[in-house]
Parts: sequence; structure tokens; C-alpha cells
Amino acid sequence: MQAWPLQSGGYDLNLFTSPPDCNFLCSVCHGVLKRPVRLPCSHIFCKKCILQWLARQNTCPCCRKEVKRKKMVHVNKLRKTIGRLEVKVALSIPSHHPSGVGQKQERGQGESILPRFTWSPWAAGLAEFESQLYCFIC
Repeated sequence: MQAWPLQSGGYDLNLFTSPPDCNFLCSVCHGVLKRPVRLPCSHIFCKKCILQWLARQNTCPCCRKEVKRKKMVHVNKLRKTIGRLEVKVALSIPSHHPSGVGQKQERGQGESILPRFTWSPWAAGLAEFESQLYCFIC
């Protein structure tokens, strides 16, 4: 069997502030699951990864059981859990905001609030993107 290039369907591990739980990793691309789907054998993969795999083979990459595409199920709870993982963010302020917006501000008894910028797979309506800064002000 010849080697074949596979475009990663998962999120890069370097996007996260701490290493994600191994249960959140795709066995095909070794990234954090993006659009996770479960096969009838209960193994979970990134949707893109398993579709690329199944284009070449009709078996599960882990247990080698036969797989029918119609039997794949989206794992929305897992997708939401992954969407809540803490990720690294750039703290630069987009040029379309007035100065001071998004900068660290003090609140009461020395309690500080974080900049109002974050990244999440859920932030932009589950759009396909790797690492976009999503502004909650926009």
C-alpha cells in the first residue's frame, strides 16, 4: 500500500493553552477533533479525516471493521465540549476599533477583566476556520 497525503481535518494542538485530553484527539490526523463523527464501531474522528480515509478504504482506521458512510453520526456534545477548551489568543486590537477597546481594564477591588476577544469553533456559527480572532464587540 502506498503512502498518501492527508490534509489535517483537526485543530492544531498548539492553539490550546494546555494539552487537550487524549479523548479529544483524532486517530487519523492527531489533531483536536473538528466536526467529530462516530462510526458504528464507536470510534470517533474528524469528519474531514474519516471522509478522506473512506475515499480510499471502507474500514475503520482503528479496528478495521467495515464502515458505511450513512452510519456515521455527528457527536454534537463532544463538539460543544471541544468548543469550550481554552485556547491561546492574540491580544492585538483590530484596527476598526477605537483605542482602548479590548484592552485590559480594571474593575472594582483590583479585579481585572480580560480583553473581550476570544477564539472558539462555536464563535462564528461553526464556520470552517482554523484560528480566527472573533470579536464580541463586532
